[in-house]
Amino acid sequence: MAKSLGVGNAAKNGLAAALFAEGGFSGPGQPIEGRYGFAAVTSDSADPALIVDGIGVRWEMLTNAYKPYPCGVVLFPVIDACLELRARHSPAPEAIDRVVVRGHPLMRERTDRPNVETGRDARVSLQHSVAAAFLSGAAGLAQHEDDCVADPAVRTLRARVVFEEDPEAPVESATVTFHLAGGAELSRHIRHGRGTPGRPMSDRELDAKVRELTAYGAPFVDAASLISAVRDIEDEADPTRLLRLTVPP
Repeated sequence: MAKSLGVGNAAKNGLAAALFAEGGFSGPGQPIEGRYGFAAVTSDSADPALIVDGIGVRWEMLTNAYKPYPCGVVLFPVIDACLELRARHSPAPEAIDRVVVRGHPLMRERTDRPNVETGRDARVSLQHSVAAAFLSGAAGLAQHEDDCVADPAVRTLRARVVFEEDPEAPVESATVTFHLAGGAELSRHIRHGRGTPGRPMSDRELDAKVRELTAYGAPFVDAASLISAVRDIEDEADPTRLLRLTVPP
C-alpha cells in the first residue's frame, strides 16, 4: 500500500509547503544546498549547479513519460507484446502450452510473482500482466482489480507463464513467446515499451487515458472539457477554471 501512498503524499507535501509559505512559515536559508540540506543528506555526489542550469529555457517536465498501464514500468513491453500477439494471431487460450517472457534481470526482481491474490499485487506481477492482457485485449484499471485476479481463465494462463533472464537485454525491452500445442511458436520483441521515453504516448493515447480514468474514478468530470482546458492552458487567464473542471459541480 505504501507504493500507492507515496505519490499522493508528494503532492500533499508540495501543497502543504506552499500553504506554509503563504502563511509566513520560515525555514532554513539553504534547504537544498546547505551543509545539512537535502542534496548533502541524500547524495554523496550532488551538483546543485545543475538545478539552475538552463533554468527558464530547458523544462525537465517535458521529458516526463506517462504510464499507459496501471502497473510497473518494466511490464510495459511485456504487455505491448501480448496485445500485439493477440491482435495479429489470436491463438486460442487452451492452445497455449507455455508463455516465456525474456528480459532484464530487474524484471524478475520486481515482477516475478506468479501467485497473486489482489489487484494491488497484480500491478507488479509479470504472470498476471501476461494473462490479463492477452485474455482481455487490454491492460487498464479493470484488468488490475481483484475480480480479474480471481478469474479462473486468468489463473489458468497465469500458471503457464515463466520468465527467463537476459542480462544483455535493455531494461525497457522484452521478448514474449507463446509456445502452442503442436510445437508452433509465436514471438514478439518490444524494444521500447509504450509510454517510456523511447516510445512516448501520443496525444490521442493520452486523451484516451484521461477518458478512461475519469469514467472509472470521477464520472462527474466532463473529460472532453478537461482535455480541452489542459491543451489550451497556455492561453488560460483563470487557472481556477481548470481546477473547477475536476470536482463535482
